[in-house]
Amino acid sequence: MAGRVLDAVLSLLDRQVSDPDGRLVCKVDDLELFEPTGGSSPYVTAILAGPAALGGRLGGLLGRWFVAVQRRLHPDADPRPARIDFGVVQDIKTGMTVTLRREQLEPNRFEAWTRDNMIDKIPGARHEAE
Repeated sequence: MAGRVLDAVLSLLDRQVSDPDGRLVCKVDDLELFEPTGGSSPYVTAILAGPAALGGRLGGLLGRWFVAVQRRLHPDADPRPARIDFGVVQDIKTGMTVTLRREQLEPNRFEAWTRDNMIDKIPGARHEAE
């Protein structure tokens, strides 16, 4: 997709990201941009996802609350937004498809940690077949 020009707000932000099997990975909460020197246009280098990315974009009290909740729950001392390198984006339509499977991507790691360490400990949370 080298050289493709898109309106990032309209075409990328808040879009669903899916893996090659069609499984949902995350939503695009923010974007990482690189600004080259010499007057060239900035370009997207990564998709950012999760509360830390969304909180920064929202700003204000609600944004600070999103970031605080992630810091409180995240196993890392200084959690950053989950990052998906833009080079793995295979297709951009109404959503995005990436070349890696959900299990290989960073947004899934925090979700898995939250499920394993918090949600699964709630009685009845497993919804096992009766």
